[in-house]
Amino acid sequence: MDSNLVSPSIQKVATTNTIVQYAAGLLPALSPHTYKIVFSDNGTPADTQTNQFRFTVADYLTLPGSLRSPLGSEDTTKPGFNVSVYQVDTLPVTDPPSVQSDLPASIGFSEAVLAGLVGPNIAELSGAASGNTFAVPGVVNWINSSGATANFPGDEPFPGIPGTSGSEDSFIDDVRTFVRFPASGYYQMGINNEDQFRLSAGTVGYQTLQLLSPTNLVIPCVAIATNITQLQFGGGLPSTALTAPVAYATPSGKPDDACLIGTNSSLAGKIVLLDRGATNCDSAFKAEQAQLAGAVAVLQTTPEDTGFPFRLGDINTNVRIPVLVIAESYGAALLKSYLTNGIVVTATIRGDGSPRIAEWDGPKGFGAVDVTVGFAVPAAGVYPMRLVAGQESGAADLEWFSIKPDGTRILVNNTSNPDALLAFRARNAGAVPVLNVPTLSGANVTVSWTGVGMLEEATSVRGPWGASSNQNNPQTIPAAANIRLYRIRQQ
Repeated sequence: MDSNLVSPSIQKVATTNTIVQYAAGLLPALSPHTYKIVFSDNGTPADTQTNQFRFTVADYLTLPGSLRSPLGSEDTTKPGFNVSVYQVDTLPVTDPPSVQSDLPASIGFSEAVLAGLVGPNIAELSGAASGNTFAVPGVVNWINSSGATANFPGDEPFPGIPGTSGSEDSFIDDVRTFVRFPASGYYQMGINNEDQFRLSAGTVGYQTLQLLSPTNLVIPCVAIATNITQLQFGGGLPSTALTAPVAYATPSGKPDDACLIGTNSSLAGKIVLLDRGATNCDSAFKAEQAQLAGAVAVLQTTPEDTGFPFRLGDINTNVRIPVLVIAESYGAALLKSYLTNGIVVTATIRGDGSPRIAEWDGPKGFGAVDVTVGFAVPAAGVYPMRLVAGQESGAADLEWFSIKPDGTRILVNNTSNPDALLAFRARNAGAVPVLNVPTLSGANVTVSWTGVGMLEEATSVRGPWGASSNQNNPQTIPAAANIRLYRIRQQ
């Protein structure tokens, strides 16, 4: 294999059939390889044949070793999950009716809900261990009154749901834990639920859209393009924060004015805010016009709509810059006020740089399904994991499970099954991690740290801080003229 002579397992299973097997171990994601099978008969002289094959390994995530603590660091007195629950009221009926009265199926918006930026928490928290966080010692196998059992019997109610108003709608679960992997290797996990979710390594979430001036303010938003099949239009969220001034492209308040902004050179290099609606062109065309004018991102809002921001249904593959939908009652009106009064506004847009294991960032529309994924664990140990899952309205369920090579599904932390991956609410990861003094060599800087933690970066001490897309320890990065700050956050 790859020009190296190996010793395969050879088994003759029939007169004319022979099975040749070789365990190559875990090969790096996306790595190309070549293998040859050379065989001959018993003739004199022997007739030798060579078959050569090429393949490329599928893409998969490797959990960062920098997040690992050793086996035995898990706190066995605290099995299970820390589950923070946040529920908001469904918005009242208005005239005209708002487009989105329940929470939208968006991970970015879910993070804003969890941060308390969308409204008061009406979940039933009398059983919480602290604040809005429940200590769940068992498994994640939850259902509401209208939901259907998926893979596992014995469903239990969602913690804190129904809420204090009796509602089972519009809530977000933030599930944090430390999963014990007994050996290195390739693992599979799955999530079954009705709406959006994200499973990532680490325990911290990050906001998508934040004003840096004239005030430090997070604006809840819904990103249009995601890494699922419902791409619609727009580019993905940047892994490194995108910071730029904001320009209002439709100060008249007339959405159709955005149909003709493609030649407006003053929008170049800006995050462009524009009103959507009306009939002369759709929202995707408006975003494309902003892109043609040189915009680096687009914010869209619907005038006079008092509801939550919502996902747009247009499709336009030409739009490659990030497109976010914001709402009048949740930051858009204030942003317009700043811009129409000549106040300079600077904003930053970023994706969550935490290692993403699995995700469905958008509405499913077809009910609960399994989303499964494989990933590599570089060394046996205990790793932090976070599952954010949301519910719009109607039926809801949530299951978190591992998958054996034979396809058997096992709930994470099912202590009655010896093959289950165990989860713990706490661990002892050792001393607080310390960022070492960076070293400069030529045109490169080496960043390293001591201890277990997530590397975060920002362009200002004020932030916003986000998880670095590269969690290698150490790592070498090119020296640049722009300021980039780093810190280590304990998980």
